[in-house]
Amino acid sequence: MTTSPRRSETYVESLARGLSVLESFSQLGDTASLTEVAQLVGLPKATCRRLLLTLTELGYLTNIGNEFMLTAHVLDLGYAYLSRLPFGDRATPLLNRLAEQLHQSCSIAVLEGNDVVYVARVAVKRLISVQVHVGTRLPAYASALGRVLLANLPEAEQETVLKNITMKPLTPHTVKNQLELRESLDKIHSQGYALVSQEIELGLSSVAVPLRNPRTGKVVAALNCSGGADLEASGFLQQKALPLLLAAAAEFESLL
Repeated sequence: MTTSPRRSETYVESLARGLSVLESFSQLGDTASLTEVAQLVGLPKATCRRLLLTLTELGYLTNIGNEFMLTAHVLDLGYAYLSRLPFGDRATPLLNRLAEQLHQSCSIAVLEGNDVVYVARVAVKRLISVQVHVGTRLPAYASALGRVLLANLPEAEQETVLKNITMKPLTPHTVKNQLELRESLDKIHSQGYALVSQEIELGLSSVAVPLRNPRTGKVVAALNCSGGADLEASGFLQQKALPLLLAAAAEFESLL
């Protein structure tokens, strides 16, 4: 028999359940039935039904027959977060310029738990299966953005995060174990950038640099350029993209 993790006295179970129902739609697609949501979040149907109807009444969901779907109202939550990031609306012009200079997709992401979350992106169409947009989460250990962020964590915080990472071989090139990952992070911290090729998806490579808070020196986000694996093989990412990324990062930090 397993026991639930101990919660603090201030923990509100009903709120946690409601949020788990709302979050379930990120995995269930455009629409979901009561049964599908209940199975995913592990709640009784009666409880789940009340939560779904409450979220519908609040405007976060809409009900079409036996299906529920998210409404645009949920974007208010994400926008409130994005608008308070230290780089705010300055990210898009910078990414647009970089994408035009490099003719490749450019993104900014932050670290959340074991994942990176994309908070700004200008995409160039490429024939890859990984569909990345603002809000997309990817495993930090296998991405250039994630490795830059992990490499610049304070030692104790980095150790805590690494202990919670489950290594999965996303491709034959994905870092295989904690020892390899830690060696990679040490190198990235020393050289100031991360270069990752075909670890998230075959045919995809990326180079990333840190974005720092100029007042504290703390890394708050990461900036990258990504494209086909040939960009890494040809030296484009290191010789062409990296200098522009470093210059953009310095410019960006001066504006904060």
